[in-house]
Amino acid sequence: MIITGETLLQLIKEHQLAPESTYDQFSLTLHLCETIKKYNFSKDHIVTYGEKISDNNIRVQSIDIDNGLILHPGESILACSKELIRMPKGYMGFLQTKGSLARLFLTTNCCDGQIESDFHGHITFEICNMGQLAVRLLPNSPVAQLFIFEGSSKIESYQGRYNNSSEPTHSNPDCKNEYVLATPTEKLWQLVKYEPKGVIKIMDAEIVSKILSCSIFNNRNLLENDSSYKQIIPYAVINCDDEVYLFRRTKKQTENRLHNLYSLGVGGHMNPSKGEKELSYIRAELERELNEEVFIHNNCTIESLKPLGLINDDSNEVGKVHLGVLYDIHLSNTSIEIKEKEKMEGKWIKKSDLKLYYPQMESWSKIYIDLVYEEL
Repeated sequence: MIITGETLLQLIKEHQLAPESTYDQFSLTLHLCETIKKYNFSKDHIVTYGEKISDNNIRVQSIDIDNGLILHPGESILACSKELIRMPKGYMGFLQTKGSLARLFLTTNCCDGQIESDFHGHITFEICNMGQLAVRLLPNSPVAQLFIFEGSSKIESYQGRYNNSSEPTHSNPDCKNEYVLATPTEKLWQLVKYEPKGVIKIMDAEIVSKILSCSIFNNRNLLENDSSYKQIIPYAVINCDDEVYLFRRTKKQTENRLHNLYSLGVGGHMNPSKGEKELSYIRAELERELNEEVFIHNNCTIESLKPLGLINDDSNEVGKVHLGVLYDIHLSNTSIEIKEKEKMEGKWIKKSDLKLYYPQMESWSKIYIDLVYEEL
């Protein structure tokens, strides 16, 4: 049932669904925020659906308050509502283009479908120019109408990764549908001596090349519970003088088995590449992950990136299906910060204080500490 009139206004007041100024008789009027995103690809670039898009291919810009943003025919942007929306439990929202905008052949779509029960955040939508005229958009322009419906039966609360969004969110499909590199576990232990929990101190290029050559790309969702393969993870610890960078994973991380644990490592799964599978490929993937997770300011440089070995831990479910390629990164100074702050927290700590965080660390970080800081 659609909620209208006084019932809609009462819902806004009781649940702080949206500012009262957005109310009209049948819907809520949403306005354009000042921040937008565009995909930064060449026209002949092909994006494979299901693969993660790097932050390097997303251009974030602010709309000039006076001059606005000109959207030319065929162009599209990712934007979001200026208003913070708090969808009450048991209710859902559906979004449509504001009529005056639609008649300029601009569409405002929330193609994610519905605004789910208990969602809270700024709603991302796609604005596309489907016509033949260039159209100037100004911040705070009314661009969409949000219709509120009450469910006919109990609706589960939304717990997805787009909750608490404060800016437009770009395409980020469930990363467990991505294709990642994995090596057959049996073959791995034929190439190197088995270490159930610890660091295998070997970075011989020939052996690493053999491990990579027998590895395959497969759907991450299939690999997560298949211990006959180990997903290869470049994993680096960031250092600067007597300090080390400490991460803490939030509940917005995809891997729920690591929620709220501290970590010393930055890195991630290895995605398909056109180049050869060799040491340079591992390093390139590590640098990609580093740039996706951490912003290194211009006055800060990577002084060295030193390989330490392979890291393995078969004592837990996560470790059984992953193999780390361990690196030490040394920076010239501490001018870095987390990019995706909703997924990760980060801070510099003294190496001598690592023992304070040791009990709450994920297993690979503990193994690294045991290797490098044996006094702990």
